[in-house]
Amino acid sequence: MPAPLRSTAVSDPSAAPLRPAGDPSAAPLRPAGDRPAEGLARWPAVTRPEPLLRLVIHKGTRLLVVRLDEVDWIEGAGNYVEVHIRQESHLHRQTLASLHARLDPRRFARIHRSAIVRLDAIAQIDRGSGGGEVELRDGSRLAVSRRYRRELLARLGAE
Repeated sequence: MPAPLRSTAVSDPSAAPLRPAGDPSAAPLRPAGDRPAEGLARWPAVTRPEPLLRLVIHKGTRLLVVRLDEVDWIEGAGNYVEVHIRQESHLHRQTLASLHARLDPRRFARIHRSAIVRLDAIAQIDRGSGGGEVELRDGSRLAVSRRYRRELLARLGAE
């Protein structure tokens, strides 16, 4: 026969879940605010994964290995990104947000909700209306949104 269950009033904030009466763990649980701070030290620190050095792009039956220092800019396209290298572009199955999280922030910057640029590929910035535009060394012109403009200028040391 199972052990009888112990219950407490619902209005009692220290109410413990129902457990068998003889269970040593049946003592009331402490509220979350009473937990000692040193317990948090047991959790591992959240660290950023190592930045990517290259991308492997599927092209039919071939795998194209692209060094990220060759990439000029990356454009989001739903669940895919278009990786632009010089005048070529390659479709890669990964979201822009997940790829951005793995890129080296010292070398790449988000400039628009749909674009990431390699900082060394920027030739000039036109601070026109809105956020402006960047012109890359290959002649491409990309819009910079107001949301990302300040961060881009700070990364380039031009604030």
